[in-house]
Amino acid sequence: MGGLGFRDIELFNLALLARQAWRILQNPLTMTARLLKAVYYPACDFLQAPLGSRPSQVWRALIEGRDVLKQGLIRRIGSGKETKVWEDNWIPCSGLLRPVA
Repeated sequence: MGGLGFRDIELFNLALLARQAWRILQNPLTMTARLLKAVYYPACDFLQAPLGSRPSQVWRALIEGRDVLKQGLIRRIGSGKETKVWEDNWIPCSGLLRPVA
């Protein structure tokens, strides 16, 4: 155990990166989120953003945090117009979280 009481510093780091990814999703109009969008994913949203050909260390870390976050995200259906049934996680259960064909 480390001096601050963290058993696994790598998992703690991933949790912090996932928290930053959540902030970008929840507050897309902040200056940081707008800057990242302009530089790294101008044509899509944050959840579908690619790593890119020459990413910075910050962007690499945010992508890693986003990927951790995506494991627990599910989509609220609402009207269903924007839901991709075969691609989006929308079934709240453990496992694959996608319909079985």
